[in-house]
Amino acid sequence: HLPQNQYGLDANTIMISDAIMDDWEQAGQPSAQSPVAAFDMFLEYQVRTYEPRIQWGISRKAYLYQAQHGYDYKKYARQQSVIAAVNEGRKEDRKVLRHCLDKIGINYLAIRTEFDMDGYLAEISVLPIAHSVSYTLYKVK
Repeated sequence: HLPQNQYGLDANTIMISDAIMDDWEQAGQPSAQSPVAAFDMFLEYQVRTYEPRIQWGISRKAYLYQAQHGYDYKKYARQQSVIAAVNEGRKEDRKVLRHCLDKIGINYLAIRTEFDMDGYLAEISVLPIAHSVSYTLYKVK
């Protein structure tokens, strides 16, 4: 049964957050550690409200910088690569994205399903593990 949605959060938020925590706990991760996930701007703040144990893989400052400066890769360069993938579905250099995911320590990506990222991400061992109404949840293997 789904928990009561007292905050009026988007259904995607609840489905994706629950899938992350279920996978994290089933993998036997230490309870002292929290999963790190990257979301588009829409989901990011909603997830923080619903499931505060999930850490952001993209900082608020990186999102604000990117919104102001575009993809200049001068500041927050690693996070900009991840923003390009999760926020816009850009399919840029896979090896660069994989390096950024590893350096930041991101465990999960939630990306709009319409961006059709499965094949692109599979080549860097980032695989779909769950779906919500509009998003696909990927696990960074």
